Amino acid sequence: MIDLAHRDIKPDNVFLDGDKNVLLGDFGLSDRFKPKHRSMVARGGTIHYSAPESFLGSMVEGPELDVWSVGAVLYVMMRGRYPFWGETDGETAKAIMFTEPFWPEWFPADAVDLLKKMLVKNPRQRISMSKVKRHPFIQREVRHWKRVVSAGVDSE
Repeated sequence: MIDLAHRDIKPDNVFLDGDKNVLLGDFGLSDRFKPKHRSMVARGGTIHYSAPESFLGSMVEGPELDVWSVGAVLYVMMRGRYPFWGETDGETAKAIMFTEPFWPEWFPADAVDLLKKMLVKNPRQRISMSKVKRHPFIQREVRHWKRVVSAGVDSE
C-alpha cells in the first residue's frame, strides 16, 4: 500500500461508484509521506477545506491535512455551509486559524464530537483517519446506509 496524502479533498473530488463506494479523484496535489515522520510541507488545495497548518507552511506527516479536509466536507454536507468563512481568501484563512465553527443544535451530539476532533487546530492533536472510521457517528451512519442499500432504496 502507498502512503499518500491527497491534500485537496473537497466535494468536487469525491465520487460514488456503481456500488455506492466512496472514491477520491484528482490527485494533482497528492504526495507520498512516511508514517511517523514530519517531512511534508503543509500545503492546502481549496481554501475552505484547508487545514490551519497549510497557511503556515508547517512540517507535517500528511494524513492530518486530509482528516481536516474530510471534517470540513462532512460539515458542509450536514449544514450546507462552510465551517469557516470570510469575504476574502485572507479572511477565510484567518477564520480557519482563529475561530471555531458554529454548531447548530440540530447536529447530532456524536457528529459534533467527531467534527470537533477532526477540526482541531493543532494537527498533532487531531484525530487519526483510522479513529474517524471507528467513531460512533460514522459506525452508525455506515450501518444505516448499508441497510438502505441492501433494501434497494436510493435515499430516504
